[in-house]
Amino acid sequence: MSSNERYFYGLTHPQKRIWYVEKLNSGIPIHNIGGCMFIDGMIKIDIMKKTLNIIIEHNEGLRLRFVEKDGIPAQYVEPYKNQDIDFIDFSKYDDPEAAHNMWIEKVFSKHFDIFGDQLFYFPIFKIDKQKSGILILAHHIISDGWSEILLLNQICEIYSKLIKNQDLCFDKDNSYLNYLEDEQKYLNSNSFIRNKKFWLKKYNNIPEDSLYNSSIGIKGNRISYNIDTVSFELIKDCSVAANYPIVAMFIVALVIYLYKTMNERDIIIGIPMFNRANSNQKRIVGMFTSTMPIRIKFDKEITVNALVNKIVEELELCIFNQRYPYDLLIRDLELNKAGFNNMFKMCVNYHNAKFVNKIDDMNARLMEYYNGYQDYSFQMSVKEWEKNSIILDIDYKVQEYTDQQIQIMQKTFIYIIKQFAVAENRE
Repeated sequence: MSSNERYFYGLTHPQKRIWYVEKLNSGIPIHNIGGCMFIDGMIKIDIMKKTLNIIIEHNEGLRLRFVEKDGIPAQYVEPYKNQDIDFIDFSKYDDPEAAHNMWIEKVFSKHFDIFGDQLFYFPIFKIDKQKSGILILAHHIISDGWSEILLLNQICEIYSKLIKNQDLCFDKDNSYLNYLEDEQKYLNSNSFIRNKKFWLKKYNNIPEDSLYNSSIGIKGNRISYNIDTVSFELIKDCSVAANYPIVAMFIVALVIYLYKTMNERDIIIGIPMFNRANSNQKRIVGMFTSTMPIRIKFDKEITVNALVNKIVEELELCIFNQRYPYDLLIRDLELNKAGFNNMFKMCVNYHNAKFVNKIDDMNARLMEYYNGYQDYSFQMSVKEWEKNSIILDIDYKVQEYTDQQIQIMQKTFIYIIKQFAVAENRE
């Protein structure tokens, strides 16, 4: 292929969902995702710039560009060119931390132009002699939460090897375009037909209260909570002893809250899935995340223990069928004819990809940022990135919830989970 020749490819179904929301919210940074890796020490700027260029070169998914032809989106891979990586020195300001925070807010409020724009930004920064770092910012159509951790871990590994003059090795099959082929095989498979039948049977009738038009009032806010060590150990011990996934306990808390406060008994909750079917896909930077709607019918006589078991069974059954694209399910159910584009208002997300947190023997920590906009009415993200720690992020639309309501909900969720964990651990 000559340098001026481009091969165009269709979008994957996870990308199509992002594209659809992007078209509804033109000019708004609703799909800016990422965060900062803060390093306890001063990195060598020239080595870090080389590191980031190596990453851009060897992760083809970062170099995807998008066009629209006759109303149909397409993508192509931009050839690698050496990047002039920005370096911002905040140590010259009277208050470096405040200056850095203002810069982050400004950067995350800038909208990527999805048509032909470079859809990532990886600047290096310095706070003072003892603190430096890198910002990883990307458009959701080329990245997801798993990809963010992959990139940060690659930075730690490659930088450390360059410093020590060690050889670098790279995965050969790390092209996101391989996922296009894998997805097409699935769409032509018996598994696709079987999965479709499962979802259409499950949702042959949908509770009207669950249906949602996510494009209305997308301005949001985030409140974060660090779950203390004692509570984390209590939750973890319960999860291990009873063989429950941690996310199931948070879903239980949400379901009980909705029943107790709103008398909801037929509840649909969205569960983002990392959707990487094999070890190769787990090493690829790109947008894989799919959405899995689970349905819980609440019986007022049910015990909490039985409710957890019911949710775990529902999760396992839905996970077995989760490859069926959510955008196709929305189409199959013809929700758009009724003015809706979502089957649920609330979402529970679980992140457990492990961050290396060491770079050339210096400690590193991750701080994720929120862009201020969102699709869902309410999203609870449970982040188990580091050992003995859970961060609980609650994102919500400001026209539907107040800060006070969210704080009450958070306290209620943790109370329900701890009470259940204490009772379970006694048995």
